[in-house]
Amino acid sequence: MRISLIYNLKKNASIEGLPDDYYSECDSLHTIETIASAIISNGHDVSLIEADSQIVDKLILEAPNIVFNIAEGTSSPSRESQVPAILDYLGIPYTGSGVLALALSLDKGCAKRLFMQQQIPTPKFQLFNGDIAPLRKDFTFPLIVKPIMKVPAKA
Repeated sequence: MRISLIYNLKKNASIEGLPDDYYSECDSLHTIETIASAIISNGHDVSLIEADSQIVDKLILEAPNIVFNIAEGTSSPSRESQVPAILDYLGIPYTGSGVLALALSLDKGCAKRLFMQQQIPTPKFQLFNGDIAPLRKDFTFPLIVKPIMKVPAKA
C-alpha cells in the first residue's frame, strides 16, 4: 500500500520573526521519521509530504492509497482542517478527524456553545476579546485559560 505521511515540520520561529512558540504544535524530524519507519516496518511504501503550498501537486504525483495525516496546516484560523479539505476534494482517504470536526474544535467558544445546545456536559467558559473584562462571578479558581492563536497576516 502507498501511504503518504503529511506533516508540518517544526521550524525556528525566531528566524522568521514569529512568536517563539508559533511552531510548537508542529512535529520534529525525529517524530516524522519514527512514524515513517513504523509504516515501512508494516510492509508499506511511505512518502513524506510537507503540508505547504505545493501539497496538491505532491499528492497528485505520489497518488497515495491513503494519507497518514499529522499536519497542523498554516496561516488560517481553521488551519488544521486545510489538509483534510484538500484530501476530501481529491478523494484520498486519510487518518484522523474530518474537516468539520477540526474546524469546529479550533474555535473553542463555538464548540462549547454547540455542546451546550446539544445538552452535552461541558465546563463553564468565558471568552475575552482583548478588552479588560471582569471574570464571571460564578467562576472559582483554579481555572484553565486557553489563548487563541493569532495567525499573522500574509505579506
